[in-house]
Amino acid sequence: LGIINTPKAGGSVSVSGSCSVEGFSGVEEDFSIKLSLDSTGKTLTISPLDGKTVVPQLQESTSSNSLGNVSKVVIEEGLSTLGYHSLAYFSNLVEVSYPTTLTTIRRYAFDDDYNYKVITLPTSLNKLCEECFYGLNPTSLTLPSSVNVIEPDIMPDAKDTKLNFAGNNTYKVKDNCVYNNSTGELLLVDWYSVNGKTLSMPEEISSMCLLRGVGATTVDLSKTSVTSVSSFAGNTSIQKVILPKHDITLGTMCFSDCVNLSTIDNLDYVTCTDWGSLENTGLTSLDFSSKLTRFA
Repeated sequence: LGIINTPKAGGSVSVSGSCSVEGFSGVEEDFSIKLSLDSTGKTLTISPLDGKTVVPQLQESTSSNSLGNVSKVVIEEGLSTLGYHSLAYFSNLVEVSYPTTLTTIRRYAFDDDYNYKVITLPTSLNKLCEECFYGLNPTSLTLPSSVNVIEPDIMPDAKDTKLNFAGNNTYKVKDNCVYNNSTGELLLVDWYSVNGKTLSMPEEISSMCLLRGVGATTVDLSKTSVTSVSSFAGNTSIQKVILPKHDITLGTMCFSDCVNLSTIDNLDYVTCTDWGSLENTGLTSLDFSSKLTRFA
C-alpha cells in the first residue's frame, strides 16, 4: 500500500518503515524519508533520513492523498533508489530533479505518469528495471553511458519517443536499436526515428523486448537470428512484418490485436504458432509450409 501520511501544502512530514522491493515478492527494504510540499502544493521535495536511501511508494492512485497536484519532484542527495511504484500515479508530473547519488530505478517507479514528457536521467544511474516507465510515451529519453543494466521492456508503451543514448561497453546502438552486446537482446529502439517508417533490426539481434507501442509500419527481422517472436501484441501501427529465412516460432499472443497487420513475409519458415499468436489481425490469408508442426 502507498504511504497515507503525506504533507499538506506548505508542510512536511517524516515517514519510515519497510516497502516491497517488487510487488508481492516478499522481499522488503527499510526506508526513512522527509516529504515537503511547497505552498502551492505543486513541488514535492524528498529528503533522506537516518542514512536510508530508498524512496518507497508514495501514493496508491492519483487521488489517494495530498500529492495529486504535484508537477515537480526534487529528489535530494543521498537517495539512491526509486523503489517499486515510488513515483507512480503522479498524473501532473512534468519535471524531476535527480541527485548525483541515484543508481537504480525499480519496476513501475513512474507508472502512468503520462505527462512526464522530457526524461533526462543522471550520470550516476546504473540500473533500469523492467517496466520502470510503464504507460509513458515521452517526447525524449536521455540515458547516461553509466547505465550497465537495462532490463527488458522498460518503456513498452512508447511510440514516438526520441532516444538519446550513445551506448557503452554493455549496450550497442545500431539501426535505431539498442541491444545487449553479449546476448543480442533488443532492449530499446529510437521510437521517434522509426515512427511511421520501417524498423529494420540489425543482424546482431537474437531476441526482442515488447514493441506493442512502437509506431513503425513495417518491422523487418530478416537479418536477425531471432527464433521466436512474441513482442507485438496490441500494436496498431504495424502493417507488415518480414520474418527471417530460418525456422521460427510465433509465440503466444505474438501478433494478437495487431488489427492493421495485413502482410507477413516468409511464413513458410514458421514451425509453430502458439496460442493467440495471429488472433484479431488484418491478415486475410495464411500461407504456411510443411515446416509447420503446430498451429494454435
